[in-house]
Amino acid sequence: MSNTIIVGPLLGFEHGDYYTVCILTEPLDCPPTLQLTGKSRPLPFVIKATVGKQEFWRAEFCVTARLNGTVLQYIIKNKNSSLRDQHGRDCWQFYVPGTSEQPRLAYASCNGFSSTQLARDTDDPYLLWRRMAIEHKRAPFALLMLGGNQVYADAIWESTNCPALRKWSCLDWSTQARTSVSSSMAKEIARFYDWIYKDAWTNEFMSLILASVPSLMMWDDRDILDGWGSYPLERQLCAVFQELFKEASRVFDIFQLRCGTRNRVNIASSHRTLYLRFRDYHILALDCRSERSLHRVLSEPHWQDLKESLLQIAAQKPRTLIVMSGVPVLYRSFATFEIQSHSNRWRDLLDDDLQEHWSAVNHQPERLRLFTAFLHFLKTAQVHGSAPSSIVLSGFVCVGGLGQIRDQTSGFCLTQVISSGIVHPPPPPLLWAGIESKSSDMAEDLGFEDAAAEMLTPIGSERYVRTRNFATLHYGTDGIIWINWVCENENMKPVARLVPPSSVRTAETLTSVKTLNLWDTEECFDLLKHITPNNRFVREEVSRAQIKYGKGFGLATTLSDCDRICRLLYERIQAHHFRYNLEPVESGTNHQSLRSASQILAHRVANCIDMTCLFASLLEAAHQRPFVVTLQGPGFSHAFPGFFAPDEAFWESPTIGDLRRAINRGDAVVFEATGAIDSEEPVGAEYAKERSSGCLTFKVAKESATRMVANSKYQMKHFLDVCKQRKDQQTPR
Repeated sequence: MSNTIIVGPLLGFEHGDYYTVCILTEPLDCPPTLQLTGKSRPLPFVIKATVGKQEFWRAEFCVTARLNGTVLQYIIKNKNSSLRDQHGRDCWQFYVPGTSEQPRLAYASCNGFSSTQLARDTDDPYLLWRRMAIEHKRAPFALLMLGGNQVYADAIWESTNCPALRKWSCLDWSTQARTSVSSSMAKEIARFYDWIYKDAWTNEFMSLILASVPSLMMWDDRDILDGWGSYPLERQLCAVFQELFKEASRVFDIFQLRCGTRNRVNIASSHRTLYLRFRDYHILALDCRSERSLHRVLSEPHWQDLKESLLQIAAQKPRTLIVMSGVPVLYRSFATFEIQSHSNRWRDLLDDDLQEHWSAVNHQPERLRLFTAFLHFLKTAQVHGSAPSSIVLSGFVCVGGLGQIRDQTSGFCLTQVISSGIVHPPPPPLLWAGIESKSSDMAEDLGFEDAAAEMLTPIGSERYVRTRNFATLHYGTDGIIWINWVCENENMKPVARLVPPSSVRTAETLTSVKTLNLWDTEECFDLLKHITPNNRFVREEVSRAQIKYGKGFGLATTLSDCDRICRLLYERIQAHHFRYNLEPVESGTNHQSLRSASQILAHRVANCIDMTCLFASLLEAAHQRPFVVTLQGPGFSHAFPGFFAPDEAFWESPTIGDLRRAINRGDAVVFEATGAIDSEEPVGAEYAKERSSGCLTFKVAKESATRMVANSKYQMKHFLDVCKQRKDQQTPR
């Protein structure tokens, strides 16, 4: 009898504040026991399954959280001896957060390699598990969510221990479909799936985390077979593929679900979707593989279970909903390329991967159904106009990312967070270039109600985090969820701040451009109502820019400080890739329709006055001193914003000469607001070559506006000092 644990300990968490500890051992003479801090009597293990000749044991217990956090230690005894893991450890500990604190969560996916060559060429494969262990020691995690591909079954086709399967794989497809599973092949497949967990989960740092942080797991395709659910039906239903799925399911139920049913949404169903509540977090882990085919992701009974679960959660008026979906519901869309490639064989190029995405042509109706269900949940769960913070956690694509699905009418939104992979490397540059050329991440009008979806850019990062990573989640002292990606490249520190969605219904979010937001072009001060520093989009962009600035915007004391702040705000807007579009003056009137900040975000287009008001809103929200200028010349009028130095006195009845002199003295700065959006032609005083890339740098935007102010053929029609006018009129913001 050996005292060495083969796999484990595996620490789990289940609905109702149950913790579990599971181990895989050689056959034991008697059941082992769990000795836990605070428990006077040892807790018995129960054998739940056999893996070959080895035994899978499970113990469970409840822990009632105290006011302050508690560290609990445990050891596993067999008679008078302590069992040790593969690295000689015989004592482990985990953290139970106190009721007075917000727990810290982690998320990871893609824990393996899609080929032996990739494994060979990857330096320090388990680096991120070591980083997670360091992070856990610094500030303990209370729950680890693993969102798919915890093991990689790809090696089954190359395994020398599966000769019958290798022989079958060399047959033509029609013969493969007719071939039954021999007893020798069945044994090979069973042994392989038994082996992959013993091979993949014994790394020193990964095994330490799995023993020290309670985990919740949901599978994805590689836990079964690369591309499972995206094969032609006749192939997926053939005897050999069904045998592969049966054995993958068996070990998934043992090692990842820990032989437990407490978290299952519907025990009698064919799917394994899970639900649990952990403090303020309601977590739904969607099983998007058990019932998947080329034409569906979830069966109709599964949809009914999902809707019922969302209704039950909504009735509890939750603070936070987390949905785990292995494949992102929002990511780059390959739909156009998919349509173009339909004439090729189904496995040509990247076609199998294309079929995996929720945005695949076959899955788009179901994707919209999913968005509708979640947005309906937010409306049902709202309390006094505020909906739960709602997050979809995903992996699969081997990059990190951030997106948002939002209802423009209500203001409610669902945030997509992608973290992948913790072991698998990102696509190499050449492959990534191909992905970018064959896909799009343009904002989507979802086509129902007033819903839209858009990929966003995390703070401190490019749009996609192209390095190995895992994510952490926690509520900050500001009451907002912070997402941090911990990256292999330590210079990369992406962050996202998830502001809770609100349904405060203002005129700008409930009406079209044509019905409200009219500006009387003869009234300068009428512009003030279109400058909205408290708009949610404005606040979020200012918050992102301030984090990059590194200190409070209100601490700016020089024009140079103000210039840097404005540049950061300009670059934030530039990253959205809005497009230039004229909005004509209303026929027969002196009124022009302006787009609000929310409408610019929704419609993705703006003109000079729209962008001018947006930047004035951003600058005011950033505690700067913005002003708005409109100039007119022969058959031409134009608007742009600017800002004063912090110590500049208020002006009385300013002229264009006053503005020119202030710019020359360094007391004021003007810039071309449309420089931050894409246009094929010059909009203001910039040169055509400066517009060659669509938008302008902030430096060129300043030069362009300054050039226009200096041009004697233009006269100043309006000058609005936002802060002075607020003070004079006490106008609400």
